Amino acid sequence: MEKKDNKEEPIYKIICQKYMSNTEKEMLQEEKQKISHIKLKENNNHIVNTYSSYKQLFESAIKKSIHQDLNHIELFDKNGVWKYHISFDELKKVGCGFMIRGRYPLIEKYAISKENMNDFFGYFSIEQLNDFEHSLDLYFNKNNIVYDGENLISLNANENYSFNSDILRLACGLESYEDFIKDYTNHPLTYYDKAFPKVVQYFKENNMENLMDYGNDSDEGLYHLSSMYQEIMDNLDIKYSNIYTEDGISDGKYLTTISFENGSSIKIDTSAWNGIEVVTQNVETIYETYELLKQKTTGNNAKDEMDFEY
Repeated sequence: MEKKDNKEEPIYKIICQKYMSNTEKEMLQEEKQKISHIKLKENNNHIVNTYSSYKQLFESAIKKSIHQDLNHIELFDKNGVWKYHISFDELKKVGCGFMIRGRYPLIEKYAISKENMNDFFGYFSIEQLNDFEHSLDLYFNKNNIVYDGENLISLNANENYSFNSDILRLACGLESYEDFIKDYTNHPLTYYDKAFPKVVQYFKENNMENLMDYGNDSDEGLYHLSSMYQEIMDNLDIKYSNIYTEDGISDGKYLTTISFENGSSIKIDTSAWNGIEVVTQNVETIYETYELLKQKTTGNNAKDEMDFEY
């Protein structure tokens, strides 16, 4: 009987249970250090396989099914947020991040060799992978990025595009895979890094340079700042209960209050002349606050109101 690895077993258990909770004809039973995987068949028949650990169950029976899911169903909602019942971080923890490589054909074609493919996807978040794929598309397919022809130090986009120069250097053979991974593992993705591409996307899709056309929730003839923050937070999978924007202390200044499900709230100052940089900083603050609140114990019912000014 396979000896359980106590350090790995909890994550395998979570993944197996999540997978089973979304199937109709499979179930698990755990008794006396044995895990029974039951498959229900027609005419009340069933097949039972027994395993000594959740890791063994995962490797033998569930891993293949998850791989099929990841390549045949929609993994993201309309806002680009991961919606599969097993999170990408959980998949990476059991060495299965590579299973979504089919979603990133340009990374596979231009940037990463076959021998490094499985390893590569274990290091990065969905946001980073999307950034890499987007940058490769701008450079190789759309020719929207130009450089000096020697070292890719001087990179320029033909339009107001954001792009990742590091993945382009890797794809063009100007940086080794080992150095690329080392640089990124030494500098983990910050809340600002996660927020920035979502804010740029919003400004680009709405043909914006600043917030001159935005106002409070009751302003007629203007777009609402609450709607902007709401869409960006939805794209970052930030959960909230309410958003409200009112006038600030002077003309062109606004105060947006974001309330969270535990009763806490945060207030953000925004001005009509603000652009991508300030909005990204505001979203960074919202994101960081949200993640800190998630770490609090569920029994903490205290309501904290936090004010931030820029």
